[in-house]
Amino acid sequence: MTELERFRELFWQGFGAPALKTDWGRDIYADVYPASDSLAGPLYAIFTYGNCEYVFAPNETRFPGVHDADSFLKECLELVEDYRGPILGHQPQDEMEYADREVLLAQGNVMEQLARLAHAILKQQGH
Repeated sequence: MTELERFRELFWQGFGAPALKTDWGRDIYADVYPASDSLAGPLYAIFTYGNCEYVFAPNETRFPGVHDADSFLKECLELVEDYRGPILGHQPQDEMEYADREVLLAQGNVMEQLARLAHAILKQQGH
């Protein structure tokens, strides 16, 4: 299986709406959604087109400092940490909240896997 095939297989696990059972989980998800959404844009382009060329366009202003696969990975991993921060920073109070926390953290782990696969794909494409 190629990196792109694996990437496409995993994508919705990282960016599909999680099935959360508590207000705690839904509140945390609302807090982390901006980081998830920022990461989803270029990764969805890879899912759809096999590349995210627009990120590297000379007039692109949404990704300052991203000019190659390594800087792209750095940006992605920073967004994953922005996603994980509120999840780890708020203590669940019961079993259901802990279960929601695990769902959100698992989604963050998939986001990290996707970022690393995207890096490999972009390297193969000469970025």
